[in-house]
Order: sequence, then C-alpha cells, then structure tokens
Amino acid sequence: MARTLSSEKYTAAIVEALDPRVKDKAALARFQDMNPPGDMRQGTEICMELRGDTLYYMIGGRAIGSIQSEELTAALADVYFGSDPVSPPARADACKRISAGL
Repeated sequence: MARTLSSEKYTAAIVEALDPRVKDKAALARFQDMNPPGDMRQGTEICMELRGDTLYYMIGGRAIGSIQSEELTAALADVYFGSDPVSPPARADACKRISAGL
C-alpha cells in the first residue's frame, strides 16, 4: 500500500471497479469477504496472483485464500493491466517485474 487505508475503503474501491465487469456476484462476494477488517498499513504488500481462472490472494505475506472464477480473474487483469488501470504505477511495476523474470 502506498498509504494507510482502511480495509473497508480498499475493498469498496476495488469492488466498485470490478462490479460492472463481473456477472459472477458470488465470486465477487467471496473476494469481498477475503479482505480482513482493520487498516492496511502503508507498505503492506497485497499480492493477487492470477493463474488462468484462479485468483490466489495474499496480504502482508499471508495466504488469504483462492477463488476459482474466470470472470473475476479477467476483471482483475483488466482493472490493473487494461487500457485504463486503477494504478498506472502499480501496472508499470508489475510489468517491470514480469520482464525481469523472463
């Protein structure tokens, strides 16, 4: 996290971006439920690993869980890596890390 943010605000923002893209509302609800209550402190790393139709979710180095939903993983990829990403710096950083791994 670039700054301290309540989990509720983070979750509301990401769900707002995902909602119009995801018809699988059960998967979206599971994603919401995976976010722990409280604050996400500045520097907390949130890792969303997308492998095909499965999201593997970690916060602060701790595995939170996984969700199998092709719609959800496609929507997350679009939100973060599409033509209008929610965080251009996060997109650039992810692209840099992917390139370094090749």
